[in-house]
This record gives sequence, C-alpha cells and structure tokens, in this order.
Amino acid sequence: MVLQFIIFIKKHTFCQFYSLMEFTCIDEIASSSLNNRFTFILTLLSFKFNIRFLINYTLKNTVTSSLNNFYNSVNWLEREIWDLFGIVFNSHPDLRRILTDYGFFGYPLRKDFPITGFIEVRYNELHKRLVFMELSLVQEFRNMELINPWLDT
Repeated sequence: MVLQFIIFIKKHTFCQFYSLMEFTCIDEIASSSLNNRFTFILTLLSFKFNIRFLINYTLKNTVTSSLNNFYNSVNWLEREIWDLFGIVFNSHPDLRRILTDYGFFGYPLRKDFPITGFIEVRYNELHKRLVFMELSLVQEFRNMELINPWLDT
C-alpha cells in the first residue's frame, strides 16, 4: 500500500517528489500493540514545488519492500536500517553490514538489545592478541539512597 502511494506522489504531475531526503526507523516496543513495532519515517522533496513531505508508516513484521527501484539515495539508508534494526528489504541489491562488524550478533538500535552487549573484548598480554570472552558483570547491584547531604532536612 505504501509502495503504490510513493509511486503516485513521485510520478503525478502535481506532486513530483523526485528526491528522497531521509529514511529512518523507530523501534516502538513500548507501545501498546507489538503488531506495529517499527515505524518508518520518509522525507521526500519536490524541487518543482519546493515542498517537503513526511510519510510515517508502521510495519507489522521485519520484512518490507525496498524503495531502491524508485530512489537511488535509499540504498545506504536501507542498509543502515537493516544493520541496526534487522529489518529485511525485499529486492534490495546489497544488504550487508555497514556500521557494525560482520561477526556482530544482534541489532543494536532495537530496544530489546542488551545495553552491555553479549561479549567482552580485551587485549591479552600473554597471547599478544585480542581475546573475546563471555560478558561478566563483576559489580553487584547496589541500593542507592537518594539523600542529599548538602540539603537540610
């Protein structure tokens, strides 16, 4: 449905949105329905009418159609969204990692991604190389008191 609308506003005489300026994604995991978890935001520009047009739409699953056939500038933007959110774009010519390592596990901009990550990387002096280890958090949980000693109570 979104694809037909984008084709219409690009090719119609009174629209002519030939340039895609921005394309990004938001993870809405905290929203009430998990069926529409991801929200896409597109910014299109019509040079003839000097108008910017924002399109917001939600996605029910992690697979959608690519806009690469209509806008050449969306190639890297779709790769970034795939790399950081894990959303697959059908008929995209080159979905490879662009911002994370090829061996990276997970999608860091999803809100269910752990803040600390999964592995710890450090340099080992004995082996003279990088060592990948399971993440171990050695600091125990502390209860912090919210008493300010500088204020008189």
